[in-house]
Amino acid sequence: MEKDYFKKYYIRNRDRKLAQSKEYHKANREKRVKYSKDYYNKHSAMWNKRTREQQDKINATKREKYKSDESLRLSIRAKTKEWQAANPLKRKAQRIKKYGLTLDQFQSMFTKQRGKCAICGTVPDKLRIDHCHTKGHVRGLLCESCNFGLGKFYDNPDFLRSAALYLRKNNK
Repeated sequence: MEKDYFKKYYIRNRDRKLAQSKEYHKANREKRVKYSKDYYNKHSAMWNKRTREQQDKINATKREKYKSDESLRLSIRAKTKEWQAANPLKRKAQRIKKYGLTLDQFQSMFTKQRGKCAICGTVPDKLRIDHCHTKGHVRGLLCESCNFGLGKFYDNPDFLRSAALYLRKNNK
């Protein structure tokens, strides 16, 4: 009898209780994070740490399942696309992080170049991050054609000068 009462109460007040819970969690985020960290540090021995070998085995099993199960692959891809569409800034931050840039730094470069390619001056739909493959530093933002062009010349200024000379000589 008592269980039924609580179940009915929960069903009647579900939306209000969820809203209260959401509000509490939002208002007390730092407090909850601190509590979680403190609890974990105090009770860390309770959690079994995986060894590298155990994690490798788990990853291998997941890879094999992903490889063999097409419905799993399709559902993971769909969820990934959905997340990317819902979080475009986080996705962009992930992509530019490998070049050592933050979103603010990228936006600053974009503004400085006025949204144009640093070589040809076009305004493409998407600018690529040009970086030095030997030293790793970011040089600027380029359109796809200019970025591929530099890559095809192996980022070698001598090759580019020779190509420019060739074009000047043969475009008469």
